[in-house]
Amino acid sequence: VTASYTLVGGKVSGAERYTYQGHLLTKTEYADPSCLNLHTYAAFASKFAVGSVETVTYNSFEEPVFTETAMYAMPRSSGDCPTENTQTSCTYNNERKLVSRRTTHQRFDCCVAIDATTVVEAFRYNATGDLVRSERYAEGEESLSGVQIEEHFYNDQGYETQTVSYNSLDSSSKLCTECELDERGRTVASFDTTGQYQTAFVFDRDDASVRTERLPNGSSFSYGMDRDGAVTAITHSTAEGEENSTRKAYTAGL
Repeated sequence: VTASYTLVGGKVSGAERYTYQGHLLTKTEYADPSCLNLHTYAAFASKFAVGSVETVTYNSFEEPVFTETAMYAMPRSSGDCPTENTQTSCTYNNERKLVSRRTTHQRFDCCVAIDATTVVEAFRYNATGDLVRSERYAEGEESLSGVQIEEHFYNDQGYETQTVSYNSLDSSSKLCTECELDERGRTVASFDTTGQYQTAFVFDRDDASVRTERLPNGSSFSYGMDRDGAVTAITHSTAEGEENSTRKAYTAGL
């Protein structure tokens, strides 16, 4: 595929052109938005005006190590400079896991950069290759806006059971999601951000379908299903045992 076009009402509403190096996509040209929704395909094909260009460089393992996206003002002239530019560089470890990503966005005025922001991300993994920590921050603003951190915890079977996210400058920003899993990796209980209030799940014996959901307030929802796993009935029970039922029917659009 060297190009793709989207038509709405007979007019071209989106267009892209592609360049490959072997089987790897190395360059994508996006049509200028001001040229869209004006022409039929036959008329547009000869008037393709490039509004932005994305180029990708790969390492020997075919992983993207550098991506650049440049946006241009219209009409373009020969040798003109972009109005905006975004560059992303990535590094990987020996297990080919992403360990860092650095993204810089710049704006230009007459080919002179007028501002630039850089976001840095870092990733750490355990011995089995599972992500255990990620960090994200605006370069040079760590002392003002802090570092956004996310930590992941796993049980002995390798299933993720807890995620904690927070800002390095604000301990009150900590958000925790936690769950309990059975031996098949199914969530049998989840906790709120305080870790105190539990929602429990009861599964069908033979598959991963949730049959009953018990909420922290003592109430519960039970689900009836047909042989295809579609929910056919829902029963809500209060903590006092009062029940309300709803039945669902599927008519295949009839």
